[in-house]
Amino acid sequence: MVRPHTFAASLKWLIWAAPENNKQVIHIYNRQTQELKMAESQYFHGLFLYGDILIYMGIEQGQPNYYTLALDTLKEKVLHEIIGEGSNSQPSIYKNQIAIAETQTMNNKQETVVHVYDLDRHKQLGSYTFPYKIAENIQFQNDTIYAYLWNGKETGVVGGMDIKSGKLTIFKQPAAANAYATDGAYFALSVADEESNTVEVFKKENEKLKFLSRFPTIKERLVNPRFTSEGTLILNGEGKDLAMYIIRLK
Repeated sequence: MVRPHTFAASLKWLIWAAPENNKQVIHIYNRQTQELKMAESQYFHGLFLYGDILIYMGIEQGQPNYYTLALDTLKEKVLHEIIGEGSNSQPSIYKNQIAIAETQTMNNKQETVVHVYDLDRHKQLGSYTFPYKIAENIQFQNDTIYAYLWNGKETGVVGGMDIKSGKLTIFKQPAAANAYATDGAYFALSVADEESNTVEVFKKENEKLKFLSRFPTIKERLVNPRFTSEGTLILNGEGKDLAMYIIRLK
């Protein structure tokens, strides 16, 4: 059996990519009708669902692009042509918009440019430059693009770009972090804890992150913070039971 490279799922769709007869094929299963379709594509990496639209990175004749695929009609279109030197983050979808990051060299300096597209209209809305070589874990929330920013050697910082004003805010935080997640109001940071690290929670107050909790009743190391679309924080524990914690902050 060939294992899928990756998959995406919603209440209606189950999508996975796997090779068939030496060709990349996207398998499209409609969970409501139980119909399975297959689409030959330029698929290379990543599967992201927005309603009945699939977004993924593909390569055609050596040119990497982000594509959309209409799942009902199997019509494929180029959404974004990648002209930079790669990316350190997957795209992030917020409502009907998607943020796509890529590293570009401008004036002999590597910076990260994030492009925002309207998925309903298949139209670019703007491009936003972060003056950092590396922007990891792009998260798009409430007209702000958040990222973990660094240049390869120094300790990274968490910043947010307001797409309406173009202002980049680097948040003042009481501890260095090497990973984060946010719902736009709360931040879960992976911070140093003796010889390792664990997750602590902060609340955004203007340009500062105010410490709230490090979950003292949980004795094991916490990793992999992420928020659901409803604002629920999910953490994984690294104890012997490999527990998962679901936490409401509001």
